[in-house]
Amino acid sequence: TPGIAYYFILGRKQGDDITWSQWAVLALNSDPAACPDVGPTTGTSTPRPTPTFPASAVGGDYDHDNDGLIELRTLAQLNVIRLDRDGDSLVDVDDLPEYLDAFPGALDDMGCPADGCKGYELAASLDFDTNGNGEADAGDAYWNDGTGWEPIRFGEYSQAPDGNNYKGTFDGNGFAIANLYIDRPGASPVGLFSYNIGTIQNLVLYDVDVTGHGCAGDSCPYYETPRMGGVGSLVGFNLGNVNGSTASGAVAGKGSVGGLVGLNGNGTISNSAAGSDVSGDHYVGGLVGLAYPYGDISNCAASGGVSSNGLENSNLGGLVGHNQGDISNCAASGDVSGQDHVGGFVGDNRGAISSSTASGNVSGNYNNVGGLAGYNYYGTIDESAASGDVSGNNYVGGLVGLNEGKISGSAASGDVSGNNYVGGLVGDNGLRHGFHQGNITDSAASGDVSGNNYVGGLVGQHNDRGTINGGAASGAVSGNDYVGGLVGDNNASINGGAASGTVSGNDYVGGLVGRNDRTISSSKAEGDATGRFYVGGLVGLNWGEIENCTASGNVAGVRFRGALVGANDRDGAVTNSTGTGTVTTRR
Repeated sequence: TPGIAYYFILGRKQGDDITWSQWAVLALNSDPAACPDVGPTTGTSTPRPTPTFPASAVGGDYDHDNDGLIELRTLAQLNVIRLDRDGDSLVDVDDLPEYLDAFPGALDDMGCPADGCKGYELAASLDFDTNGNGEADAGDAYWNDGTGWEPIRFGEYSQAPDGNNYKGTFDGNGFAIANLYIDRPGASPVGLFSYNIGTIQNLVLYDVDVTGHGCAGDSCPYYETPRMGGVGSLVGFNLGNVNGSTASGAVAGKGSVGGLVGLNGNGTISNSAAGSDVSGDHYVGGLVGLAYPYGDISNCAASGGVSSNGLENSNLGGLVGHNQGDISNCAASGDVSGQDHVGGFVGDNRGAISSSTASGNVSGNYNNVGGLAGYNYYGTIDESAASGDVSGNNYVGGLVGLNEGKISGSAASGDVSGNNYVGGLVGDNGLRHGFHQGNITDSAASGDVSGNNYVGGLVGQHNDRGTINGGAASGAVSGNDYVGGLVGDNNASINGGAASGTVSGNDYVGGLVGRNDRTISSSKAEGDATGRFYVGGLVGLNWGEIENCTASGNVAGVRFRGALVGANDRDGAVTNSTGTGTVTTRR
């Protein structure tokens, strides 16, 4: 309480003996408003109260609350934790003078409890703009000839019998670190922490300006996974745990570049958020650049813009650039623009995504561009949605550009435009590489779709070994050839599909499917279909099987037009199906 004097007798323990001081007095004279009672809000968590600490260590006790975490109040103290990676206060004798200089008057055990300390915690907010002029320059304490802060390696790995193999905790306690500046374009990994092999939690970074390299070698081609690199505002390479932390500002690098974490390798990230603008060549994400080979990301959010530097196979995502782990209950809202493998949430997904959303607009100059994922390569997407507009060249989808995995219970609502293989939900679905499949279950698209060839309200082209069960599309669809209210060109199975949007094109135009070469069952089309040759209320040209289907939209075409099927060719078969729309000749 401000204005009240508190009196103490302090004890210093040395061995079994305790030396007592005279009476000491401590009073808080600052305005209470200077000590906010709530911390920052992370992506999906509630505000966390910020604890209060004495302004300086009392009697050399740097763990005044006896929680086993050494308290940090200055940048100098933050800097020397690199000499004690797991925070047990045991420092090599050669490093001891530098360490103790940062902790004046420290007790022999730093004031830690009987079982020792296990990490560090912030007891105050810190600012790298030490001269207070509003910019990073030579007047700042950690300018380092323009390279800025030297990243810290934190935590230690040990084979513990109880399975707790990662040692060291860094707790931000809701305090903030402002104006972190790093300019090390040849270094990797780069961040406030270069490596994390412990636990980092409840830390806020704002106004960061971080530049690094990010790849293990001198170059970073898309096919060479940068396994040991990473550029992030908080952590370059995370092998441990990150929880309840946020960052905002700007992050740039070459590969594995993320707004919070560059490379998440088998680590966990939870209840965290990033609002940083992020740019790089490959594996670039609003929160994490590369999640490889495993690792979990949950209850997180990213809101910054994400962009690439003009290279193909950029693997660019609003949340994660390239994912091989599990992502759940996360959201990305920033716009994403790049070359190919570009997604509003994940650029390239080879893991699992569930209960997540993307709302930013997405654009790609080449292929594999999606509102949620650019490429879903044997991955799973469940109960997730994308709402941003999507544009690209080939393999462009409102949810996924190219799908060779599984999609269920998901939706896309943004408008989609491209050249070939363009769909309101998926641009191209099914077999492209070996044994992979493309399965879509109980999913829907509602945005308008436009393209050249292979254009569909749900899927542009549906390939061999793919399946659609319970798919629905309601947006208007326009293109040239192979244009359908649900699927442009079908070479697999469709069951329980529904399309209600108007469809317009040139040849092979259908209210449900432009051309069918496999099986369509228990499906319906309600939108009008307009084209030139092979125009049908359900299917423009049928080479496969149609059963238990209906079409009710009006049809207009020049030749080969029909209320149900424009033309039934080769071995095409139609059973128990009807078309009731009006058919007119188009001149």
